[in-house]
Amino acid sequence: MTDNVAGFVLVILTRKELGMATQVKPSVAVPSGIDVIAGIWLLVSPYVLALSTVAVAATMSNVICGAVVAILAAVSTSGAYERDWPSWLSGFLGLWVVASPWIFGFSTMATATWSNVVTGIIIAVFGFWSGSIIASKQSFRDMPS
Repeated sequence: MTDNVAGFVLVILTRKELGMATQVKPSVAVPSGIDVIAGIWLLVSPYVLALSTVAVAATMSNVICGAVVAILAAVSTSGAYERDWPSWLSGFLGLWVVASPWIFGFSTMATATWSNVVTGIIIAVFGFWSGSIIASKQSFRDMPS
């Protein structure tokens, strides 16, 4: 255990002296990957849960939000775009999804309501988590050496 810690500190100090200061941070692959799956579910859920025949506006909201969340989370997962705003946007879309059964008036449909509430909470929690990971990497990278 002590050897691992000493080795880790030595690597950090060596990289810092070489101008390559890095900090070990959790990966965004897990929270963003979960958001990809949640976004895909949100996209297809109106058709699976027969919401599409009852509430057209709610269906469009779920389809659009699901597609946007899945795309933004996939971009974050791939690491192709290392900014935090896509993850933050996903988090706020998750909050919208939680509120949408009452906004669009399908809160009496228990299965669809629970699906939106649970999916929205998942999207919000993992979106905000991913955004905070990326933001902390950005702030560390922007620190003067």
